[in-house]
Amino acid sequence: MRFLLKVQIVTQTCTTQIAIDNHLGSDQPSSVTTALRSPYVELSRLYQLLFVLIIYLPILAGLFHSALVAHPPISPQILLQSIVNWLPLSILWEAFAFIVNDIVDQNLDRTVERTRDRPIILPASSLLYYSLTAVGCVVYAYTKRFTYYAQAFLGVVHSLVSLFASYSIGFNAFDAPSPVRVSSLSLVGAVFFLVTTYEFIYAYQDREEDVKFGVKSMAVKYAHSGRKVLVAFSLTYAGLLIVSGFIATISLRVLYNIFLHPLSRYPGPISWTFTAIPSHIAHLKGTIHLRTAKLLKKYGPVVRVAPNELSYITAPAWTDIYARRHPEQLKKHPDIISGPSGGVYGPANNPVDHDHARRKRLLAPGFSEKAVGARRKFLQPTLTVSLPKFRMSKTTTPSI
Repeated sequence: MRFLLKVQIVTQTCTTQIAIDNHLGSDQPSSVTTALRSPYVELSRLYQLLFVLIIYLPILAGLFHSALVAHPPISPQILLQSIVNWLPLSILWEAFAFIVNDIVDQNLDRTVERTRDRPIILPASSLLYYSLTAVGCVVYAYTKRFTYYAQAFLGVVHSLVSLFASYSIGFNAFDAPSPVRVSSLSLVGAVFFLVTTYEFIYAYQDREEDVKFGVKSMAVKYAHSGRKVLVAFSLTYAGLLIVSGFIATISLRVLYNIFLHPLSRYPGPISWTFTAIPSHIAHLKGTIHLRTAKLLKKYGPVVRVAPNELSYITAPAWTDIYARRHPEQLKKHPDIISGPSGGVYGPANNPVDHDHARRKRLLAPGFSEKAVGARRKFLQPTLTVSLPKFRMSKTTTPSI
């Protein structure tokens, strides 16, 4: 199935002059008309901002992504300065690319109706424009003579520039932590497939002429399977973009938990501080008390056992956490409070402070020294049977 990309490109000088003069209602060429008639503007396509955006957007993607995942953070001033600095470079790159391409293809362009009036052919350009060339543009211009994958070459160039843009603000993806590196390289891959896709579509515009004159392109290579290739490229681009964003989001949370979280100054294993998964696994296995005891022995009297949790072993901590009186008592975090059983909260999980205090006062007499001593005759037989079993289990279970 043939692909037709309907792109309206005004390249003929006379057409541009007539359109603008009619709009202004004047028979004399205006200054705007004269500017647009300039062969320099025609040659560099500076009047077509879309081509500048094609170059500039991958650069912005690299800059903003790096600013989000970099640690230490990139300052807004450096980011803004880089955004401004890359814009004129993008414009210059766009001009280079068209100039070199027109120079290399001038013999072919003379025979194609759509391109026969370009300034390089008329001829109406100066030595200045011949000097505005770059190695990358020259390589691309000649790749169409030797390979079908000139569009993929452009994709590689744009993706590398996106990577260099992030490096220009002090972020090196290859030195970043693994999640950040994967996110950055996924974005680079997404830029490659995006650029290759729209260059592939654009190449269909001249596919018939390319076949006639022996010019190679992906549109020629995949003339009969182009739709499948485009769908595959588009899906790959979308997938890499999703992966990059998803991992970047996780990376931001990981970096925040390790370096910026209010509890980041407390000691603890990194694997327990950036995610609660190890703590949940220990809870499920029933070994959380053993793991916590080992961590307290290794890191000291207070240890961070989850992104939002600390474990204390000192006696004053018990008073500070559980025995403070209103209004100094600590608030209960909703993550550790189970829901009501049968619609009623128990004394341990009641989130309402005054109701919790009321129930605690009702239960307190039952735990006084006198009350516990009165129940010694009931507790002693149970302890006599239980303690030997605890001592026997010491050989198979580490001591707390």
